[in-house]
Amino acid sequence: MSILSLNHWRREIFSIYSEVRSETNGRLAWGKWKEKREALFREHPESPTFNPNNKFGQNDIPILYTYNNMFSLSSKFEEIKNSTIIELKTDENAITRIRPFIKTTGLKEILQTELVIFKIEGYGGGLFLPFIDAGCKLDGQHYSGGRYLIDTIKGADLGETKYGELRLDFNFSYNPSCSYNSKWVCPILRDQNKIPILVDAGEKKPKTFFCNQSNSD
Repeated sequence: MSILSLNHWRREIFSIYSEVRSETNGRLAWGKWKEKREALFREHPESPTFNPNNKFGQNDIPILYTYNNMFSLSSKFEEIKNSTIIELKTDENAITRIRPFIKTTGLKEILQTELVIFKIEGYGGGLFLPFIDAGCKLDGQHYSGGRYLIDTIKGADLGETKYGELRLDFNFSYNPSCSYNSKWVCPILRDQNKIPILVDAGEKKPKTFFCNQSNSD
């Protein structure tokens, strides 16, 4: 494993999402996203499913629903003023600070709730959209800590529509790396963005969990 392999992983993720933003057809964009992420998961040494005991190219890939048009969404939004910073302990030595930044204004009819997009404070900044849905319950289809849809620091950015709305296609929702491997630590918010219905789009719960040493995700 190269000491620069994490840099390469990040570049690949940014490149994938750049392609997604350039494709206006959600299903086609998702197909490219799926194919290229599967190759990274299967082969890359920084893959969340990397197992040193596996032969090259045999790491697990994400388990995905088929593309679900119902959850290919977009939304207008409004700024959240005077919000309070939330501190998340991501490991023994680090705290991630986020604050509610903007709120959707067009999702309640489908999701039965609106969602908050957080701004990550400090160096790097960025937007962050984690969520919990009905599938995150005990023995449900999804990871109990929820999934991410936007995390711009890591490149996960679907962009905006031509009408200036946030592109919120839940077919691109994915599990945090810590759901696959104990070497990663992730910001988890179980009391925010709780969607009361099953969002059967995007990644399902990982098939296996690998124990290793910790890194920051």
